[in-house]
Amino acid sequence: MELLKDYYCTILYHPGKANMVADALSQKLMGSLAHISMDKRSLIREMHSLGDMGVHLEVSEANALLVHFRVRPILMDRIKEAQRST
Repeated sequence: MELLKDYYCTILYHPGKANMVADALSQKLMGSLAHISMDKRSLIREMHSLGDMGVHLEVSEANALLVHFRVRPILMDRIKEAQRST
């Protein structure tokens, strides 16, 4: 998360099967943090918020955690919006 704040980007959420892990993480209650040590709780809260930002988390067949998201430039969107408003 520290690296994302250094860039201006738009994160798009795509509902569907690809987000099953992210959706499951975002639906966990914060009460489920009771068994996690205090120093790890802020990290877990950030992990929960990733699903809301459109970051996709998947577990591969080799039990590796795959994390991916799509970043797209917004300059063209700004130009189109400016042209529409004039």
